[in-house]
Amino acid sequence: MTPVRAALFIVLQSLIYGFGDPISKFAFAVIPVYSALVIRYGIAVAVLILLFGKRIVRELRSSRFKPLIVPSISIGIAYVAGNVAISLTEATTVAFLRSLAIVFTPILAFWVYGISCSWKQLPIIFLMLVGLYLLCGVADKGFSGVGAGEILALVSAITLAGSLVFGKNALENTTPLALTMVQTVATGIITLLATLFIDGKIDFSNVDGLSLAILAYIGIACTVGGYLLQNAALGAISAKTTALLQCSCPVITAGFSYVLLGERLTANGVIGCVIILVCLVVQSLIQDE
Repeated sequence: MTPVRAALFIVLQSLIYGFGDPISKFAFAVIPVYSALVIRYGIAVAVLILLFGKRIVRELRSSRFKPLIVPSISIGIAYVAGNVAISLTEATTVAFLRSLAIVFTPILAFWVYGISCSWKQLPIIFLMLVGLYLLCGVADKGFSGVGAGEILALVSAITLAGSLVFGKNALENTTPLALTMVQTVATGIITLLATLFIDGKIDFSNVDGLSLAILAYIGIACTVGGYLLQNAALGAISAKTTALLQCSCPVITAGFSYVLLGERLTANGVIGCVIILVCLVVQSLIQDE
């Protein structure tokens, strides 16, 4: 796979997530969040087994399992911590703090594997943070203080970085499909445990046709498709480049939120979108070199 194709995979992943985030609100308004996530990952695991079960077993048998553990647990913790954070503090604050994964990814890559960050990417990372700060609304609403929600959002950012850095290393010992399966199962288990710990039970009583269809979309497209696209791309581009390209997701989410939910960006939000898009273009030119 060429780096350009890998970059397009990440943009497609962001497009899938960008549509999934706004429509998830309709499902979460009906079903408790963590019970809904149990359905999401249950659907994802079922689809992977039905479509690729024999192939996954074959590929896992020929893989080293130990390198798959850290990226799988990392991505599971990232999603659970991010959702808990949203329930404890402002969503805009969580969105910005989670975006700090673009800072933690190169730091973690250097600390663990000695992979240095190109000096050309440092101003891009800084400007991307400025754009995210404006887009996520932190410039308009400010931070809500430092509490459990903010700490969990930072945990989410760090573990997202870990899923990229360690995931790229894991792909030297396995396939994108096998890693996707292990990550999905791990995330499902962590979500199930979080549901029982936080809500005390799994509640499917209010599931209706629309909410189930939405959960099927985010389970199949966002989980199975999103994980596969990310893992396939990591075979051709670096973890830090992947993290930078994933910053296109908030921009796409803002567009779908306007169309589906009527949410409008502030002037700062529009400026943030422009900054992020310019940074993505510059990053693609650097990657092409």
